[in-house]
Amino acid sequence: MIEDVLKEIGLRRKEIAIYLALLPLGNAPASILGRHTNITRSTAQYTCQQLEKKGLVTSVFKKNTYYYTPESPDKLQYILDKKIKEIQNSKEELNRISGDLIGMMNPQLVLPKLRFYEGVDGLIDMFEDELKDKGPLYSANRIGKNINPDILRYMNNQYILKRKQIKKQSWAFYNDTPESKQRMKNDKEVNRITMLVPMKYFPFDSCCHIYANKIAFYSWHKTDMTGVIIENERIQNTQFSFYKLAWNYARTLKINQKYKNVEIK
Repeated sequence: MIEDVLKEIGLRRKEIAIYLALLPLGNAPASILGRHTNITRSTAQYTCQQLEKKGLVTSVFKKNTYYYTPESPDKLQYILDKKIKEIQNSKEELNRISGDLIGMMNPQLVLPKLRFYEGVDGLIDMFEDELKDKGPLYSANRIGKNINPDILRYMNNQYILKRKQIKKQSWAFYNDTPESKQRMKNDKEVNRITMLVPMKYFPFDSCCHIYANKIAFYSWHKTDMTGVIIENERIQNTQFSFYKLAWNYARTLKINQKYKNVEIK
C-alpha cells in the first residue's frame, strides 16, 4: 500500500526502496543502504542523489563518505501539491491553445467511428468520454464481485464524484444481485433510476452505455478488460429502441413496482 502511494506521486521503485530504508536508519552511507535494499552501492548513491534533487533526502560529506538523511514524510505532501499545481498549469495552457489546435484540423478529416480500448487505462478513457456528454445516459451493467479493483477504485473515487457534479440524468438496468442492490443506494446522489432484471433469464456478462450518438460496450471483469465505442447515429437509434423495449418490460416486474409509471425520456 505504501509503495503504491509513493509510486503514484512520482517516485521510482528504487527511490521508494531507498527512502523507506532510510526512515528507520535515520542516517546512512550508500554502502549501508545498498545492503538493506539489495541495490549496488553505486546505484544506491545515484538514487540518493535523485531523492536529494526531489527534496526528500539531504547529504553531508564526512570521513570521505557521503551520509544521507531522509526528510520528514511531510515533505511528500509538498511534492504532491507541486505536482498538482504543475498539472493545473498545463491544463490551463492546453485550454488556451485547444481552439487554435481545432482550427488547424482539416475540415474534411473523418475521425474514427469505431474505437477499441483495453486494460484499466483504456476503460477509464471510455468512461471519461462518456462524462464529456451532459445528456442522458442509458446503461445495462454487470455488478458483481469480479470487477477489476483498479476500475472499482476509479468509479468510487472519481467517476461518481464527476457524475454528481454534472448532474447527468441516467437510466440503468442491473441484474438482481446483492451487489446491484448495494450500488442502487446511491441512485439519488447520481441522478439515476435503476430497474432490476432477473439474472436467471437475462444475465449481463458485460456492460453497455448509450449516450450522445454513441454506444459503448465493455467488460470490466478483472480477467477481461476490453471495450469498444461505436459512434453512429443510426446504430445508436436502433440500440436505444431495444433499450426502451426492455425498459417497458422491466416496468411490469414486481421488483420494479415503484417505477411502473416511469417512462424513458
